[in-house]
Amino acid sequence: MTRWLAAGSPPNVRVVELGPGRGTLLADALRAWSQFPGMKSALKELRLVETSPSMRNLQGETLKKTLEDCKKRGMNMDAGSVEWHDSLDDVRNASRADGVFTMLVAHEFFDALPVDIIQVWRRLFPS
Repeated sequence: MTRWLAAGSPPNVRVVELGPGRGTLLADALRAWSQFPGMKSALKELRLVETSPSMRNLQGETLKKTLEDCKKRGMNMDAGSVEWHDSLDDVRNASRADGVFTMLVAHEFFDALPVDIIQVWRRLFPS
């Protein structure tokens, strides 16, 4: 929420999670965001970067249940709003709309991989 507010509360938001595990962090975030009218109407897309088919299934089940609950609270998303990608490049190539504020979630992702943060930053935000 603080990142969204700091960005000026953009009306269209895409959340991208790298290495979403079982999907519980994103499920918790969705439940929290569904409590705030501005955010629940702004959230349009969920993109998960995951290569494992079995983990994608587990994440899908977790998020399906959460999105059903959030829909009862007025969030305008459903399981069709969730897409999986094999890489961050695939997310960028699949973007459907300009002007969508993207929030990147990578809890423990960088801890688990030998990543040079400068390289990642340059790749996400080329000059």
